[in-house]
Amino acid sequence: DVLVQRGVERKSELDLRRVAVFASFSMMFTGVWQFVLFVRVMPRLCPAAEAFAAESLRKKITDARGLRALATQLFIENGINNPILYFPCFYTVQAILHGDALTDGLVKYRKHYKEDILAIWRVWIPAQLLNFACSPLWLRVPFTACVSFGWTAYVSFTRGAKHDDEPQLIAAER
Repeated sequence: DVLVQRGVERKSELDLRRVAVFASFSMMFTGVWQFVLFVRVMPRLCPAAEAFAAESLRKKITDARGLRALATQLFIENGINNPILYFPCFYTVQAILHGDALTDGLVKYRKHYKEDILAIWRVWIPAQLLNFACSPLWLRVPFTACVSFGWTAYVSFTRGAKHDDEPQLIAAER
């Protein structure tokens, strides 16, 4: 968020509440929750996933059990976690840290959910397909954190402002 505020939006003064929103949300969601989901929960729900990730591509395409585990993980991440948890949690943290009512975050989610879900799927379906198909369990959260760097910059630029009517112009338009 700091890089977006300074480098893209060219703000001379940082919005520290906005920085706090992204720092606290990223720590809780990407750090804690995704570790629990990817390293603790998914291996229990998809016991074939870890072995599948270690297989060669030739073996992967014939491993029906592993492909089902891959599809299940993609569904959990992109059918449940991202559309139902990510943005509602983000907007709620944003509302709370800006001193707004908890329900204001859910209202903002309802306003933007179609656009947000399509955007999150464009990034995370291919990223997590690669992650779940190839990464050992210990690498899944670090891989996600690397992709999240770019994704979070996008969210900062498009949804970082407290109110939707605040301009989100790219530097070239100023």
